[in-house]
Amino acid sequence: MREANGRFRKLATERSYVWYGIAAQRGAEKDKLIEEMGKAGWTFLQQEGSGYFFQQGTEKIVITSRMWSGDFVLFKAPVTDHPLSLSNE
Repeated sequence: MREANGRFRKLATERSYVWYGIAAQRGAEKDKLIEEMGKAGWTFLQQEGSGYFFQQGTEKIVITSRMWSGDFVLFKAPVTDHPLSLSNE
């Protein structure tokens, strides 16, 4: 993830969720998440704890985050059509 140049990397798929990682950037990873989701038409609604709420039309999703080893932030996103799924290509 260090070599990803501030981009999200797909790490794993687990049941109905996909895990992504990004190098920790002193909180800028939150802004990057909101920016990437916005590019694909998702509107950021709010943050509650580690959950980021987005809406596109009538569909709503929550993406949660976790700090890992102090160097990386992991995001757990539901399997759906969102821009993070393109980040590993």
